Amino acid sequence: MIELKPCPFCWGEAFVGKDKIFCLDCWARLPFDHYYYAQPLELSSSERMENAKKEAIEAWNRRAGVENDERKYNL
Repeated sequence: MIELKPCPFCWGEAFVGKDKIFCLDCWARLPFDHYYYAQPLELSSSERMENAKKEAIEAWNRRAGVENDERKYNL
C-alpha cells in the first residue's frame, strides 16, 4: 500500500475511506469518482475501484514544486 502524506492544506492526518481520501482536521477530501470512471470498462468494478484508489492516493501525495517537504507549521 502507498503511504499517505498529511493533508496538503492543513498538514493534518489524512485517511483513506471507502470512496474518498479525507482530512478530519479541515475536512478536505478527494473522492475516487473521477479516477473510477476514467478506468477502462473491460476491468471489473473491484479492479476499477482499486486502480482509482491508487491514482487518488498518488494525486493526494503530489505536491506542486515541492520535493521532500520537511516544513513544520505551528497552526
